[in-house]
Amino acid sequence: MAMKPEDYFAQAQALLPPGAAWPRRQDGVMAGLLRAMADFFFRAHHDAETVLKEIDPRTTTFLIDEFERMLALPEQCVTILEVEQTLEQRRGAAWSKLTAQGGASIPFFVEVARRSGYPDTTIETYRPLTCDGDCDGALWSEVDRWTWQLNIAAAAAVRQADCNSACDEPLATWGDEGFECYINQNKPAETTAIFAYQ
Repeated sequence: MAMKPEDYFAQAQALLPPGAAWPRRQDGVMAGLLRAMADFFFRAHHDAETVLKEIDPRTTTFLIDEFERMLALPEQCVTILEVEQTLEQRRGAAWSKLTAQGGASIPFFVEVARRSGYPDTTIETYRPLTCDGDCDGALWSEVDRWTWQLNIAAAAAVRQADCNSACDEPLATWGDEGFECYINQNKPAETTAIFAYQ
């Protein structure tokens, strides 16, 4: 439980040495001095707790702009697409970039998807059918070996037209432009990523 100024005052009074030179009257000069010190210690304690929250990008509020400046955020994808980010998304982006170890592996991109709010994402790679493959295997060509598909189990990314939609709107739209841009920016350059929202 956080200490209040009166707790610091009570502690300071309890630490006074015994004797008439150290009066404990609540309306005395010594009590006034101790109350001023108690207020100072309370503010210092509060500021120290605030600093502890601010040095962690997952809990920062006041220093989020500094984290973004240091980490070159927002990402180019967010800037180009003019995506409006919430404070939580900005914190998440800072934490992700600060702790990212990079890589071009399936686990890396699955983790990117999880941190982006798609925890059940799987990745499927296309392999060309050979003589040693299953007879019922997909007929992927040699070119397809550089293609991979993110299966994103996220109905939230799918938007259906309804009776309030304009006449020229598509019947359904899907996708997360910011997420797709980030994946395309970080995927191996020779590959093609396909996004399948399910």
